[in-house]
Amino acid sequence: MGPRKLLWWSVFFAGAGGVAAFLYICAIERPPRLTPPQCLWYLWPLLTLLMAVVSAVQLFRCYREEPVQAPGLWQLRLADLLAVSFGMGLLFAIFRALWPERFVQVGVPASLLLGLIFVLGLLNAVRRGITGWVLKYLFAAGYVMCLYGALGIGAFVVLLFIATFILGEPHKATDLRGTGVMYFGVVCLPAGLALCAICCRRRDRK
Repeated sequence: MGPRKLLWWSVFFAGAGGVAAFLYICAIERPPRLTPPQCLWYLWPLLTLLMAVVSAVQLFRCYREEPVQAPGLWQLRLADLLAVSFGMGLLFAIFRALWPERFVQVGVPASLLLGLIFVLGLLNAVRRGITGWVLKYLFAAGYVMCLYGALGIGAFVVLLFIATFILGEPHKATDLRGTGVMYFGVVCLPAGLALCAICCRRRDRK
């Protein structure tokens, strides 16, 4: 990955992570009021959404100028989609059992998002020429960890920036209930990158 792509991917995940963090905090706590001064909090998702859109446009230009050559096609088998559906149902059951009071606000969207990212991971694996059942699903799991880690780190960076430079209270970036799922991305990102790299190397040996 070139430096331009790396830069704009970083900006994208910071922006998308910032939007995700705002929505997550609103689901856990409560949305800010529309009256001053709490209405100023809505600048947070607007600015981070703008970051995500601008970086997405720049990434589109980068990949159009430097297209990625991949041996596979963007296609999945019916069995893959059925497996993802079963996994999403399992996630629904886990959220329902462990966090019933936040099942609708957090459990449902989180399960749907993880299922969608897993499908993208499977598509990416097939596109890279990883066709073995085990390697393909391991790559998709690593892909989920990578995206979760990148979004979590981006969300925490935005939250830390707001707490430090706007509120003047950096400790609020870690005191807020539920922020553990954000900085847990520090562990998930390198683990996901390592898992994806191992799957690609095993593919090259075949």
